[in-house]
Amino acid sequence: MKRKGSILGALLIMLISGLYAQTEDYAVQVSAIAYENPTQLVFSWPADPAADYYYVFKKATEDSSWGQSIAILPGSSVEFIDYNINSGEGFEYGFYKNLNFFQDTIYINSGKSLTFRIYDAWGDGIGPHHGLGWFKVRGYNQIYAQGDSFGHVYSVTFTVDGGDTVNQDRIIITIQTDIFADETSWAIEDNSTGIVLDTGGPYEPPRFGHIFAGINYPAIECRGTVLLVIDDYYLTELEYELRRLKVDLVGDGWKVKQIEVNRNDPVTAVKDLILNQCQSDSSINSLFIIGHVPVPYSGNVQSAHSNHCGAWPADLYYAELDDHWTDSVVNNTTASRPANHNVPGDGKFDQTLINSGVDLCIGRVDLYHMPAFTETDIELLRKYLDKDHNYRQGYFLPERRGLIDDNVGGLFGVAPAANGLRNFSAMFTADSVFELDYFNTMQSHSYLWSLGCGGGSYNSCSGVGTTADFATRTVQSVFTILYGSYFGDWDNPDNLLRAPLSSDNALLTCCWAGAPNWHFHHMALGFTIGYSTRLSQNNIRTYAPTDRAYQIHTALMGDPTLRLHVVSPPYLLNLNAMNNSIQLSWTESADSILGYYIYRSDNLDGTFVRITNQLVETNQWIDSNPLSGNNVYMVRAVKLECSGSGTYYNLSQGIIDSVDNSGTGIENNQETDLFQSTLLLNNVPNPFRQFTDINFQLDHPQYVFVAIYDIAGREVMVVKDEFMNSGEHSVRWNGCNRCGQPVESGIYFYRLNCPDSYHSSRKMMLMR
Repeated sequence: MKRKGSILGALLIMLISGLYAQTEDYAVQVSAIAYENPTQLVFSWPADPAADYYYVFKKATEDSSWGQSIAILPGSSVEFIDYNINSGEGFEYGFYKNLNFFQDTIYINSGKSLTFRIYDAWGDGIGPHHGLGWFKVRGYNQIYAQGDSFGHVYSVTFTVDGGDTVNQDRIIITIQTDIFADETSWAIEDNSTGIVLDTGGPYEPPRFGHIFAGINYPAIECRGTVLLVIDDYYLTELEYELRRLKVDLVGDGWKVKQIEVNRNDPVTAVKDLILNQCQSDSSINSLFIIGHVPVPYSGNVQSAHSNHCGAWPADLYYAELDDHWTDSVVNNTTASRPANHNVPGDGKFDQTLINSGVDLCIGRVDLYHMPAFTETDIELLRKYLDKDHNYRQGYFLPERRGLIDDNVGGLFGVAPAANGLRNFSAMFTADSVFELDYFNTMQSHSYLWSLGCGGGSYNSCSGVGTTADFATRTVQSVFTILYGSYFGDWDNPDNLLRAPLSSDNALLTCCWAGAPNWHFHHMALGFTIGYSTRLSQNNIRTYAPTDRAYQIHTALMGDPTLRLHVVSPPYLLNLNAMNNSIQLSWTESADSILGYYIYRSDNLDGTFVRITNQLVETNQWIDSNPLSGNNVYMVRAVKLECSGSGTYYNLSQGIIDSVDNSGTGIENNQETDLFQSTLLLNNVPNPFRQFTDINFQLDHPQYVFVAIYDIAGREVMVVKDEFMNSGEHSVRWNGCNRCGQPVESGIYFYRLNCPDSYHSSRKMMLMR
């Protein structure tokens, strides 16, 4: 594994060298293999010579705490087997090299005068900013001392009182450490003699790994309702792409609702619209913010940089449904960026910590004000929605592995790159996680997940790259993580956290992981990245202490409904109504699948119910008892997916069409008919190596001219020049010029000209 030096802002990096453990020491890179006869999960991880023990915990997903450990293993262990699991089940497991909750007990005679002192070497206590740590000193029916924020030292003097019936008191000192556990220590002193009776600390920062593992875990067929919150500026220009997104979401088991807002609306007005929708439909569990929807700001967030304290973007304001947000307390104008100023009555909220928990999964795609990219925000958003569709359909399938570009190291126990080591190992196994250079590697090699961390600014990450790099260079990845200073404050021009989504590459999500840690391990068994987002936002101590736990800035850039594994869907669904039955046939999935599930509804917005009790193992099926009137059918391929966390049943994107049962043929339902206008669509694949298919649709028969141009505007090849009928069309370019010679790698443009009605061009990338 590669090691690189780094700069994270002068003071911090000067202190790291030689004093703190390597990033790997803070992670347990655990993965699992599922066996059926007998049923068992075999967990494994790389050896760690520095480990003393491994504490193993197990819980159901709905449990909020781990309870007692199910095993304590010696530090030399590299494997654990759980036989207490059945096929069709999944559980969360925690593997800890150390614990972060400590209790010491001493017995002291009543009447003694004692002083308890707790120290923090950095001077910020163990309170709200770095993991919500706390301490408590308690005795017989009373608490002698407790707290969290105390600066360098907190001291309290008390007299021991064991009660009327005993001469002693049992004093219990409890410490819940924050992320910087090695800064914390304490002592109890006898005031009459000056003798120190007991001490504790300094402790170790958390060293752990989590995994959600199962055997043949059931497919998630119905995912709830996602509410699209759309900036109305884009409604007309992106009508086709937004309707296609809705069909894609329905095809992945979602019901879809939509509201439109104006980018100048108050955030409170947007929140009211969301609340009204949620009150009328309790199935809404996710929000997908599309466009420059008003950005809530909140808090008095304390940064390591004195010019960056105050209000930060707080999208989760929209997803927390049952709390009262105030704007009357915080008064801080010290930040260099005026947007971070927060004073009473300015429309920015007081809360730095989440109060009652985030209720909805939430993600945002906002590509407004990104001048490093040549396209307008309309075209950037169109490109993102094209990428989103292409990924769902399996047009781009990167290698299932993770890349880490770590320019920070242990960082006093924060170890941001450990977010990659833990999560990627649970997804792909530790052997498929690589420490390599971010841009240089993914220029020509694909990684489904990637992570880069280094010293940060609003548009750069030291040792990784800049917003300009995302605008001009290739990154073959889908999900990415970035860590550096200022990254939690993403609502500014050319922001680095939004740059991956704006790029020509396949990148679809980005987040700032490490402050706090993110927990994506459920994705390995089919859960969405939105589920992981909400889990990470709401985490206080379930998944070990973390820097900036439970703070309002934690946000996902990207589509919250995306999943890790894509199954190649079937296509070309044909429906024929005859003799009071409906025959379905389709072209088979290209994947290695078990069969198909068939669902039916009476409209696209309705509830799709599976009407096949067993898998359909051929590419046709007859519905002998169709609905009276309209029948909307969906066919999804079913695959037994194997990941770094066991096995689960995974469903493809559904193909959808409708018919009535009177024999009148396919219904031309406006909601599923995406071909009502002439449009140049995305090419697939993009980037490509050998050939690519250029897609377009025509609203009426007309003459069509499609040509390829190089970056200088010179015509390279004419791929279509003829009269064509209305409907959807595709033409293939093999990467050659008009003389049949292969052209060089690089950026090319394809253009559709319909002389009487339409002209449009799009960009593509050829990589030999």
